[in-house]
Amino acid sequence: MIGESFIAATHEITREIERQARANGSLGENESYRDNSISGTTLAGGGNSIPNQYASGVQEGPVKVVLMDGGGNDCLQANNPDGALSAAETLFESMAENGTEQVVYFFYPDPIGNQFSSLKSCLDSLRPQMQAMCEGLTTPKCYWLDQREVWDGHPEYTQDGIHPTTAGSVASGQAIWDVMVENCVAQ
Repeated sequence: MIGESFIAATHEITREIERQARANGSLGENESYRDNSISGTTLAGGGNSIPNQYASGVQEGPVKVVLMDGGGNDCLQANNPDGALSAAETLFESMAENGTEQVVYFFYPDPIGNQFSSLKSCLDSLRPQMQAMCEGLTTPKCYWLDQREVWDGHPEYTQDGIHPTTAGSVASGQAIWDVMVENCVAQ
């Protein structure tokens, strides 16, 4: 798992995916997924950036599957969809070079609240570009999940307009797991 606060704020999305994987027999009772997500990080940036989270994972051992988000803070902090897209392209090239086989890229639901109108505008610009890039990849194979469909009509999935509540984390984790099962990712 790599990404930012949508995952890292509570890590409940990771726990839900692990719960689903254990119930399915895809993950042992005492096994877990590596979750390198860090709140406040971006795709385009140094330090604990999302690409650096991936690089840290590679240093820990082979990374065959990546579950990720990314681009939200690039939009929220810097209104920089082009930088996020460019950084994601470089990240996917690194994944191909390092033998990563599959990626599930889950993109954000629409933020709720007028204070997030510029964030929504940036995400609306970035979303189709990221989707086209992801769906066009063959190495690694990338599976796209637009969470707007999951979250639509469920204001209880967020408490601040952006980050998931427990209910939102469970819904996102279930949707990610469904994509994983449908595409034989980490099964």
